[in-house]
Amino acid sequence: MRKKTVTLTVKLTVEVKDGYDEMNAEELEGVLQDMDYRFTPSDEHQASGISFNEMETEITDWEY
Repeated sequence: MRKKTVTLTVKLTVEVKDGYDEMNAEELEGVLQDMDYRFTPSDEHQASGISFNEMETEITDWEY
């Protein structure tokens, strides 16, 4: 069975709460970089061999 790594680009939409609307773009970028970008895969994803690690997604054990 072949193994293939696939890189996905994720678009993150952030809802701005009170107080954050006063931040400039650099401050908001710093907040987003400090966030923990971890995804919890569903049982179906785990069974299919998809694992999530921070902002990288590795798809393993799929036949192409």
